[in-house]
Amino acid sequence: MKETLKFTKPSDEQVQELKKKHGELHEISNDDYFLLFKKPERDNLSRFMKESMKDSYRGLRNLVMDTLVYPTREELDKEFEVQPGLVIGIGTELQKLAGTSVDFFTKKL
Repeated sequence: MKETLKFTKPSDEQVQELKKKHGELHEISNDDYFLLFKKPERDNLSRFMKESMKDSYRGLRNLVMDTLVYPTREELDKEFEVQPGLVIGIGTELQKLAGTSVDFFTKKL
């Protein structure tokens, strides 16, 4: 069995450099992983929806990779080989960030 990687938080200086390069960033993290993403934009969501009609896992994976800032795509891709379910957890958080899981209530008037 392959060993999983751990993505630790970059230094404050590294984070500032990434913010200069990519603009506003969002952290998705837990005890083992620290990841930085750009907020998904309309184009990212459009591609996600189109690809998800054929292959939902691929659509979600591409949403993650399209918006990933830290770690590198190569590093995260290696981790997905060992822990493929991470795509779903991370992708769900990105969807929340984009507003796709906002709760609404309906009532008859």
